[in-house]
Amino acid sequence: MPTVIGVRFRRTGKLYYFAPDTHDFQVDDYVVVNSGSHPQLGRVVLAPTELAAEELKDALKEVERKGTSEDVAKMKHFQEQAEEALETFRELARDRDLPITPLQAEYSFDGANVTFQFSAEERVDFQSLARELAEILETRVELRQVGARDRARLADGMGRCGLSLCCSTWLIEPGNVTVRMAKDQNLPLNPSKISGVCGRLLCCLRYEHQMYLEGPLTTDGDFVESKDEVQDLFDRATSGRNRYVPDDKGASEFLATGLESDKPASEPADDKETQSGRSKRRGRSRRRRRRRR
Repeated sequence: MPTVIGVRFRRTGKLYYFAPDTHDFQVDDYVVVNSGSHPQLGRVVLAPTELAAEELKDALKEVERKGTSEDVAKMKHFQEQAEEALETFRELARDRDLPITPLQAEYSFDGANVTFQFSAEERVDFQSLARELAEILETRVELRQVGARDRARLADGMGRCGLSLCCSTWLIEPGNVTVRMAKDQNLPLNPSKISGVCGRLLCCLRYEHQMYLEGPLTTDGDFVESKDEVQDLFDRATSGRNRYVPDDKGASEFLATGLESDKPASEPADDKETQSGRSKRRGRSRRRRRRRR
């Protein structure tokens, strides 16, 4: 299996694999690579590791060299220039009364190319605008029109949860989000309730969707009275390394004794006995509720 390092060129950008050659790279080191038409400076986010060949979608390229402090200073210089170039783009768009929203400007590592990203309601013919910008900035210019989700990612903002947008902080690919996911979670199908700041369906609709497909955790009127029943809730409400703890006395006592789900799984015969015991306890709980009524 080939040895690779993982490199990103933006905070929430796509992960690219490169061959480290004879260099010894650590996480947060900078590398200079040739991504096609011009060199780029990226940050190592995955230390050298072996990767199966089928995981590589493209031919594996080697890094040109390790980044230096001078390279980092050069990158910061072009980032400052990019802010000035973006302001020039905004002024030009206002002067021409163009129905576009400039979002981001980004120089290549060698400064020979600057890429502008903007959003617009309709398709825009920007060839003449690109030529005018190239004359003002005296460099090669690329203009890219992006969609609603990319606009939110570039502009950043705050979601309805009160945190920064997932797409601008950690989410690389939003994945396929559908209205069916909202229906499965019994959410109101009001667009204002299930749409993000981009106007599209909330990306977080798919985070817990699989758990809802497995069925409801509890129904109205159910009482959790035993350790096994609390364990059953934990088993079904556990997603990855996150655990959702009900705030009641039974759960507190259960946590004090440890999580059964962290222990080795029992034998199949024991599982059947446990399920039978749970069914009997649930039946007793239902009978108690009927007496109270």
